[in-house]
Amino acid sequence: MFNLVFMERYKIKGFAFFLIGLGVAIEKGVFLAIAALLAVVVAFFDRQGFSNIHNKYFNKTFILFLLYVGTLAFLCLMNWNMQDLKMVLRYIEKIASFLIVYILLGKTKNAFIFGSMGFIIGVLIGEASVLLEFFTKTSLFNNRFGGVYGHPNSLGSVMELTIPFLIFAIYEYRNKVCYACLGVFALLSSCTCLFLSGSRGAQLAVIGEICILFAIYCYRRFKIQSYSKYITISLLIIAALILLFIHYSPRKYDFERILLWTAAWQMFLDHPVSGVGYADWNSVYKAAYISPLAKEPELPHCHNLYLHLLSTTGVIGTAAYFSFLFGQIKMTVKNSFIEYKLLGSNLNISDMFGAIICGMLIHNAVDINAILRYYLLKIFFIWALCCVRFQELDDYALVTTAANPENRLP
Repeated sequence: MFNLVFMERYKIKGFAFFLIGLGVAIEKGVFLAIAALLAVVVAFFDRQGFSNIHNKYFNKTFILFLLYVGTLAFLCLMNWNMQDLKMVLRYIEKIASFLIVYILLGKTKNAFIFGSMGFIIGVLIGEASVLLEFFTKTSLFNNRFGGVYGHPNSLGSVMELTIPFLIFAIYEYRNKVCYACLGVFALLSSCTCLFLSGSRGAQLAVIGEICILFAIYCYRRFKIQSYSKYITISLLIIAALILLFIHYSPRKYDFERILLWTAAWQMFLDHPVSGVGYADWNSVYKAAYISPLAKEPELPHCHNLYLHLLSTTGVIGTAAYFSFLFGQIKMTVKNSFIEYKLLGSNLNISDMFGAIICGMLIHNAVDINAILRYYLLKIFFIWALCCVRFQELDDYALVTTAANPENRLP
């Protein structure tokens, strides 16, 4: 009885989710630390506090993640590079929000609304700093702005995660007026900050994400039958918009990117199995692969995630990374169909995460943000909320099936 009153009356679980969302959004570890302490209290009093350890979504994600990080660590040990190994092991820090949610908090009523509220408020705080920088003209990057996120490309990357999240949150809670209005305000602010960032990669990503979400919504809303033709047409429209955007937004340093890509590809050809080293791209680039035409010799990476992985970790590390990513995609697609079949939602949380993955894949053709700390903290938090929803769907499906066996899902 005490457990129930303690957990429900004081909403400790919900507050912990709120703090995690807030801390992840503005990248302040103190909020995650407080949330972790609250989660320990929750785990102590809640008999089901550690129940998520047996959750299949947690287990699959964590196993695939450990496989990826373990592979990188093995490559570092193989080359006896202890400095790189330390950097690889910091990946555990990058999934802190996911681990707190799953290992300590357990099942939480209204987890998404608590977590998303914290995330949205955190995003608004971050965006306020961008607007302040814009109005006071204090940016170090001329007419591009980063606010608390530092570099404009970092701001753009945060917006590419935030905008699909907000679109889904607004749709999901469109009947909750206050929440929906807050979401709309945050969405408008996010679009403004995306423009101020000047990050073309993030802008391309968001174009793709919005088109994907809109295509999914229309497909279900209007019950389109010919899905293969519809998907083909949708992809062609997205590709045309992206090509049009690229054509009208050239910059003087684009040629430098081509030099970087050429050098990274040659690195891979010379070291195809294990690459040149997880954190050694720049030193190897300057020592043996830099072009006489290059104007920026100190760039830490080649501005292309796929070439970066191939050149630094070889086929082994690249395969480990995409095994993890495809594992997430498989769970996302499966649960998208399940939620639509169970609840008939025209847009669900799996669609949102799928759009984010697509946006990430688009952006990472010109950047490597997907493996950086600030990005991983956020995407793992969003993934944690997705996995909580996936488990809720599984529980709902069990109840539905028990009541009506003919409704059993495949």
